[in-house]
Amino acid sequence: MPAGTGAVNVQGLEFYSRLVDELLKNGIEPYLTLYHWDLPAAMQDLGGWTNRAVAEHFAAYAQVVVERLGDRVKKWCTFNEPEVIVAGYIGDGLAPGLKNPALRVAVGHNLLLAHGMATRVLRQAGASIKSKSYEGDLEVGIVLNLVPAEPASATVSAKTAARRHWQRNYGWYMDGLFKGKYPRVVQLEARRTGVNISSADMELIRQPIDYLGINWYLRQVVTGKGRVIRVPGAKETLMGWEIHAPALTAMLLNMKGEYRQLPPLYITENGAALKDERTASGVHDLGRMTYTYDHISALEMASLQGVDIRGYFAWSLMDNLEWSLGYSKTFGLVHVDRETQVRTVKDTGLWYSAVIKANSRGKAASRKGSGRR
Repeated sequence: MPAGTGAVNVQGLEFYSRLVDELLKNGIEPYLTLYHWDLPAAMQDLGGWTNRAVAEHFAAYAQVVVERLGDRVKKWCTFNEPEVIVAGYIGDGLAPGLKNPALRVAVGHNLLLAHGMATRVLRQAGASIKSKSYEGDLEVGIVLNLVPAEPASATVSAKTAARRHWQRNYGWYMDGLFKGKYPRVVQLEARRTGVNISSADMELIRQPIDYLGINWYLRQVVTGKGRVIRVPGAKETLMGWEIHAPALTAMLLNMKGEYRQLPPLYITENGAALKDERTASGVHDLGRMTYTYDHISALEMASLQGVDIRGYFAWSLMDNLEWSLGYSKTFGLVHVDRETQVRTVKDTGLWYSAVIKANSRGKAASRKGSGRR
């Protein structure tokens, strides 16, 4: 919908329809994300996500997409990483680069409202759609970028500061979704910046979802004065992000303890921008392989302690455009030669494929042994 409302770009919609068909033909289940930071310019002219009306337009857009693709796509995600969308309004590293911290709560709240409106649309449409590809209802969720905050010391001040940092920047989205109430630090910020949050808003936001997607890359370590510090001697990715897989286990266990209505979880992004060694024998990336192994192990540790984890998506399939950083940060399981466009599966991609096959065989054997078909 180029203008954000009204006329539909049929060619664009048909592209995704063909893509869904091709995925299904190749045995790949599509998990559809409605919004990955791609706001029509006409909507930004209205104020973008500072304007509540854009949330209503988003719900109309969701209606158009689900009517075309809902007969074949079961898993629907409303937004990818609201916190990063907010970053584009309060900072200047991402669009629209407004550099206005006072917009933080307004934008985040409107995004969650848009999620709520779209969720209702998807559920209503799902009830009337006759599926060609799956049984049951559509499944609706949202993907959050979560960065746990851990105290730099055992002091009360550090623990308090870390908790406040988490609630203000990340936890408040889950509080809205699963508690129907923002943490006090966000409520106070809303009052200071003139954001009106009604009980009806929160009821719309807190309606049940079928799953929560989590994009996870790093933790942050916070001092008693609320300052995020780098850990001396820690391994880091090319993005400057600390590599510390145990923090993923800890975060998931904390979430399980805090949110009684926590739905099943998917790790919808996890990966590392690291240097690759390209030789005649292939593309070697032992660091990424180790990173992936450690994080899958961290998920297993959480699962063994009762966290309901349904799936894991490695980020990313291939080296891609990393927004304003261009092609310099390589996350992919597949190397892309920017001159020739030749794709080469990296060592991590080959290993990851073997892991998937081994686990698939193990599950099949388990089902056979239990007498289930």
